[in-house]
Amino acid sequence: MPERVKVLFYAPGFLFGGIESLMIGWCENFDSKRVRFDLLREQREETDAVKRLKALGGNVYSLPHFRSLPSYFKELTAFFRDHNDYDVLHAQTPNLFVFFLARMHGIRNIVIHSHTTRYNRYNISSAIKTVLNWNAKKLVTDRLACSHTAGQWMYGKNKEFTIVNNSIDTVNYLFNSDVRDTTRAALGLSENLVIGNVSRFSIPKNHLFLLEIFNEILKINPKSKLLLVGDGELRPMIEKKIADLGLGDSVILTGVRDDIPDLLQAMDLFLLPSIFEGFPVTIVEAQASSLPCVLSDAVTEETRFTDLVSFISLERPAKFWAEQVLERAAKTERTNRYEDVVKAGYDMKTTAKWLEDYYFRLAKK
Repeated sequence: MPERVKVLFYAPGFLFGGIESLMIGWCENFDSKRVRFDLLREQREETDAVKRLKALGGNVYSLPHFRSLPSYFKELTAFFRDHNDYDVLHAQTPNLFVFFLARMHGIRNIVIHSHTTRYNRYNISSAIKTVLNWNAKKLVTDRLACSHTAGQWMYGKNKEFTIVNNSIDTVNYLFNSDVRDTTRAALGLSENLVIGNVSRFSIPKNHLFLLEIFNEILKINPKSKLLLVGDGELRPMIEKKIADLGLGDSVILTGVRDDIPDLLQAMDLFLLPSIFEGFPVTIVEAQASSLPCVLSDAVTEETRFTDLVSFISLERPAKFWAEQVLERAAKTERTNRYEDVVKAGYDMKTTAKWLEDYYFRLAKK
């Protein structure tokens, strides 16, 4: 059994978002004497997430986008020919070619980790992915998931898998009234009711409906503000919707930020009307911040480990959502939720230690 396990993460994008934050959290909490980690991705862009992973000691290897199969396969083959000493390949999404070449070059432990419950779009591309991923899953040795629903979607109801909680560094998110006041003042929100959302600007997060809900909130409480933290491919569409609804003076688009704990303190309620989710780590962060959360019923019930979370059907109109949001925001008192997070198993230190031991068990096997 090795004294130090060498792990290769595979995450094709690694731009910004919940999965990237989760992986960085793992790496920040690994014992560097026990775990050595690198990243394989299909992006050339030097993102903040990549910079953070490199700063933690990991190498980042970048492949081209999967467009030309011959050149992609050639470059991937060259990578695994030169980097075949990993004890574990821990993939955040299935990839038949990555798994096949990893196995062919002697990497014995291939772990797949499910983080979602469906594809962003159903088209010819997703159909091809379905076929390739079905075969890719035949090559894996171990299966992980962020929730029961994500595991069943990826592997089927009759397959065994292990749930790894989407965890956080709890102490960074605990409610602090001084931080709240300072952050709200810096944003010019001291006198406002602040509805917030932290997520990638993508189809699953349902920002367009979120804006319709906020438009109804504003009719009831004109002093409300909407704080949208994040970025993504749908930003132009979101900006157009803001303009069409006349919400320009009431919506703040912060872009990608590295002060999420402070921004959560500044909010009065977290609103997430997602179309589908695996397990949004932002809801763990929000509950750790003692922030009430109103979510769609497409978000797994497993996210609710405190009394702060409420679910509403997406079939309900925006006005109903708005009334429920305002009612919930008015009656929640912010308190210290550290024990709730740790007891529920969502503290990052515990999860990182479990992963360390898990990797060692695989390497030994």
